[in-house]
Amino acid sequence: GIGTLDEFFSVISQAKVGEIRGKSALFNVEGYFDPLVQMLDDSCEKGLNSTDWHEYGSAFSDCKTLMKWLIRRSGLIYCKKYDYCSFLW
Repeated sequence: GIGTLDEFFSVISQAKVGEIRGKSALFNVEGYFDPLVQMLDDSCEKGLNSTDWHEYGSAFSDCKTLMKWLIRRSGLIYCKKYDYCSFLW
């Protein structure tokens, strides 16, 4: 809902101005966020954004791809043998 969008855009905005290091992600279940992704892409193509939103955010329609993306960026190590994640300290 609105809270999800607020968090998604807050992270993108803060990363864009250098307040935080990170990226934001949406889990695009059954194409729910397709119109939003299209709007963001269109705004970049038309020059309405100073940077491409993909530099700071991504949308994923596949859960496994999203999990791999999260694990790579979070310091987690995924253990396929035991099907769990652990933090790198």
